[in-house]
Amino acid sequence: PAMNGLLRRIDGMIKREKSFISDSAHELRSPLTALKVQLEVLELAEDDAGARRSAAAKMGQGIERCARLVEQLLALSKIDTASAAKLNEREIISWRQIWMQLKDDYRSEAEAKGIEIIEEFSGNGPIGEGNPVLCALLLRNLLDNAIKYSPNKAVIRAEIAEGSLKVINSDSCVDEKSLAKLGQRFYRPAGQKVPGSGLGLSIVKKIAEFYGCSVSFGNTENGFEAEVKA
Repeated sequence: PAMNGLLRRIDGMIKREKSFISDSAHELRSPLTALKVQLEVLELAEDDAGARRSAAAKMGQGIERCARLVEQLLALSKIDTASAAKLNEREIISWRQIWMQLKDDYRSEAEAKGIEIIEEFSGNGPIGEGNPVLCALLLRNLLDNAIKYSPNKAVIRAEIAEGSLKVINSDSCVDEKSLAKLGQRFYRPAGQKVPGSGLGLSIVKKIAEFYGCSVSFGNTENGFEAEVKA
């Protein structure tokens, strides 16, 4: 029985790895194809300085998108194999410190959309002790997602209480059918005009699960809310 259980776990692991590699290849294909197209435009433009600048700018954006996607894929892969000693290192987590640093990191992006970022601290958050890099990655993806999908002039609010962490973006709403699928790898609600990979919330969910926390998404009177709860 023990051997059968081990074989089942190995089989499951291999299937997950194959699925992950297949999905990753699929997601990388689109931005790489776009980069190839812009390179061809750049080569054909020759003396058209405007066209060359436009193609170069789009190539820069494409490279940035690829780099971000690879970064997210690597993060997911590391969390999937989180038995590694480094990820199991634990120290006291200062959610206030992590949030204030992230708020500063995203200041220019928020200001570009006229978004106000506010916070309220009343507890130690959902994870008291853990790996600070993983916890920062969790919160970074929540803030990144909120800024990316909030309309101009929105308000993003973080509420860090005892045993929970919420990020709420005003004037935002996700249809009920999509709510249940948020957090699935590569899932993006239909009609999204903002470029993305559909990995941000799945990273949040994976890290939360690693620490035994739950993640929920919902529409409230204050806007779209993502909560991580111990």
